[in-house]
Amino acid sequence: MNRVMKKGRQKMYGHDDSESMALFVEKLVEWKQKGGYYNIVCSGDGTLESWAGQLPLEVSLAKQYGQTLYYCDSTHNSSKYELKAAPLCSIDALGRNCHVGYMMIPSEQLC
Repeated sequence: MNRVMKKGRQKMYGHDDSESMALFVEKLVEWKQKGGYYNIVCSGDGTLESWAGQLPLEVSLAKQYGQTLYYCDSTHNSSKYELKAAPLCSIDALGRNCHVGYMMIPSEQLC
């Protein structure tokens, strides 16, 4: 059973860091080709520092309802690079909100 699970993980997420990053970037490019958005920040040696992304639906929702953008909280060190996962939400004039993106950031302090 463990061998089957390992093969499934490797097929989905790659065998090593290089292959995993290639698959990740392929997915982000696919989002952008369908109308989404992404931004990746890497250090000089290629280490991932942060990224942000939106699916095409989230881009549409942000344009329609995105008067105010916020994130409430983030996870703590949820990746190998100690990045924090933070969902982005929007609030419209009537106080309704919707999810409009994802980001992985090095610190909860954005400013």
